[in-house]
Amino acid sequence: ELFINITGGTNLVAGGATSSAFFIGATPYYVLEPQDDEEDLEELVMELPSPTQPLTFEIDGLQREVLVTLGEWEKSGRTGVMMREIGDHLGESAQKISYHVNQLEDRGLVERRASGRAKNVYLTEVGKLYLRWTGME
Repeated sequence: ELFINITGGTNLVAGGATSSAFFIGATPYYVLEPQDDEEDLEELVMELPSPTQPLTFEIDGLQREVLVTLGEWEKSGRTGVMMREIGDHLGESAQKISYHVNQLEDRGLVERRASGRAKNVYLTEVGKLYLRWTGME
């Protein structure tokens, strides 16, 4: 096993460490600083999201708008939206949004989950990571 300690690192350093972990097949973790003597180590260690494929692609056009919209909604606590809602917000048809959501889902940036008869779209942890790394958030 390989452990790398990055103390006082910036988001850029954390991004680099996460990317490196991906390329060597490792799982990246973040260790929180203890606030008191009562915390278990398990409470302080968080597994970081790691992409399943290199995030070397560019997202542009309507796909970018969909991803950014989901990121903005996520920040405000709104998750699990229908494609029709995204289409209404962006002034596009649900069919067109569906095509672009498929493309984003293929890249692991969003996922669809059934909610009754409808399928809602969620930003994945990798999608959030992509937004942070590219400055789109």
